[in-house]
Amino acid sequence: LPPPLAPTLPTRYAPEAPGARGAPSYSPVFSPEGAMDDARLFVGGLTTADKLALVGGALCIICSFFPWKETAAEGEVIGLQSLGVVATGLMALAMAAVVGRARRSIRIHPAAAWLVQLGCTGATVVWCLVFIKLSWDPTQAHSVDGNMLVPVSKPALGAYLGVVSGILAAAGTLLGLKGSKP
Repeated sequence: LPPPLAPTLPTRYAPEAPGARGAPSYSPVFSPEGAMDDARLFVGGLTTADKLALVGGALCIICSFFPWKETAAEGEVIGLQSLGVVATGLMALAMAAVVGRARRSIRIHPAAAWLVQLGCTGATVVWCLVFIKLSWDPTQAHSVDGNMLVPVSKPALGAYLGVVSGILAAAGTLLGLKGSKP
């Protein structure tokens, strides 16, 4: 004869059997539809300036996965593997300031959140321009992929898009500061 079955205990995902004592001790399952509805309501309630700043920040973070520099020795280098990660971090901090100020979830004065946002977006633009200057080395070297001479290092599309996205986020910040109440 097979051994008797042990009584089954409730799991995290299944409620206890009917008539059992007490309620299950698990958290509700994450609902992606509910999270998308919350995000849609949040973004819909933002001002145009905050939407512009968030779009610029999101574009900068997406651009960090693009090539920021092309070198003769290594080929293309994405932003997260280069000094472009500084721009990504600054823009993530600026986006956190926008979200924290808009949700009123941070316990600092709104003017300080505006200052963080303005400083980070401005520093992102400056850092991307510095990165472009640092990554330009016009000295000719032999290419790894063929029989031609190429610059030792030059900036790629991601660095230029980082400048554009930083300007977009800074424009949203300045527009929001112009329309904010003193």
